[in-house]
Amino acid sequence: WCDVWRIDNASTLFRCDAANALMTPSIAYEATHFTDVDGEDRSCLLGIKTTKVICTQDGGASWDSAYDSGTTTAPVSIQAWPPEAVTRILFGDEDGVHLSDDFGDSWTDVNEWDRDGVESIGMATDGTLFLATETGWLYRSEDGGETWDDLDARAAAPVNSINPRPDWEDHQDVLVATQDGGYQLNDAMGASPTWDRWCDVWRIDNASTLFRCDA
Repeated sequence: WCDVWRIDNASTLFRCDAANALMTPSIAYEATHFTDVDGEDRSCLLGIKTTKVICTQDGGASWDSAYDSGTTTAPVSIQAWPPEAVTRILFGDEDGVHLSDDFGDSWTDVNEWDRDGVESIGMATDGTLFLATETGWLYRSEDGGETWDDLDARAAAPVNSINPRPDWEDHQDVLVATQDGGYQLNDAMGASPTWDRWCDVWRIDNASTLFRCDA
């Protein structure tokens, strides 16, 4: 069909030529949908072949360009912050974190570490952000990505994704998927987080309790 499409309420596929024109020659890599502080529903797509962000306010019928680097910078993890009444969109790449408080009209670049690029960003239910670099260094932000605290914790292998637990209010731990399997960073808001290595494959039961999966 096309690089970007939507399904209406009757499950009929529609081509979105406006999105294709804006995304080309990139390809859609990640998406986020949110309600902004004014109560408007928005969706944004992150393009990876060349770094782009395009957004829609009408369910995909029309699109606007929000970011276009003209080159590829290995972008990842587009996020809408805070979780409720969103005022900011952000994503990471090999140069750091890019923030926009006007949904793409202007951007601020943040890089507070002298290490490698961003591999993944995850957000807890209270809006706390966690970032993993390509070689596994972890950082935390409590102000929507403007400043980042070094957790002095490094994953044992390159990171694929980082996500705070869904039951964050009760368990402030972060799940980290790496090339060496699954890990949990315990007490991620504390002064000295600790690691548990679970296994290559693990699951969370209905009570959000982690089980080791030795098989």
